[in-house]
Amino acid sequence: HLMSSDLRYALVGSPPFMSPEQALCQPKFMGPTADIYSLGATLYHGLTGRLPIQGTCLSDFLWSLRHEEISPVNHVRSERGLPPIATELDEICMRALKKTPTQRYQSARALADALDRFLRGELERERKTQRAEEALQRAHLEAARFDQLFKRQSELRDEITSLRAQYKQSNHPGTKATLWRQEELLDTLLSPLEESFSHAISSYRTTLSYIKDHAEAKRELSRLFLTRYEEAETLGDRAWVT
Repeated sequence: HLMSSDLRYALVGSPPFMSPEQALCQPKFMGPTADIYSLGATLYHGLTGRLPIQGTCLSDFLWSLRHEEISPVNHVRSERGLPPIATELDEICMRALKKTPTQRYQSARALADALDRFLRGELERERKTQRAEEALQRAHLEAARFDQLFKRQSELRDEITSLRAQYKQSNHPGTKATLWRQEELLDTLLSPLEESFSHAISSYRTTLSYIKDHAEAKRELSRLFLTRYEEAETLGDRAWVT
């Protein structure tokens, strides 16, 4: 039993292992998820050697519980000179310790299933699949940007070639001014073009770092490199090709 004169209810149990709704005497929010929090606190203590919420007295503990965020398991382990644990296990523990009951596992079975899947390696595969998909989507956006800029670059080169031929025949000042404007515009495309190409390549490679046989990422990587190779061949830029 822990009592505080400014509380209407007695706190039964160990405060560091109590859910926020239990420790702060909010009975309308109490339910099975309060036990999930306690299990998460026990797991956290086992993984870090430290309680999730710190406090030298009840009032300190309640203030911390209300206002402070719990540090991730691997952050605490790093501070204590301990090797990191699997990201998936860290995420399971931290989800069980969410302040909001609806954000935790909703039953002990759900928590147990998550731990079973972690032990079987399923969560790691799911995480890699999710990260690969996120990287793939970023790559597609950058590749689409590159394609758009590359198309505009090709159009400008064709226009510049035509204008040079016209100016060679006429020496007209207006043609020369237009030629200069188009050449300047072409120059402004170089930096964003290279940037989008580089980002797309990097993101496709990230996708492959998670799923090494990802067919779509391989196909798009090949397409982008082939596009640049053919461009270099057309322009006679042997330095880029090599």
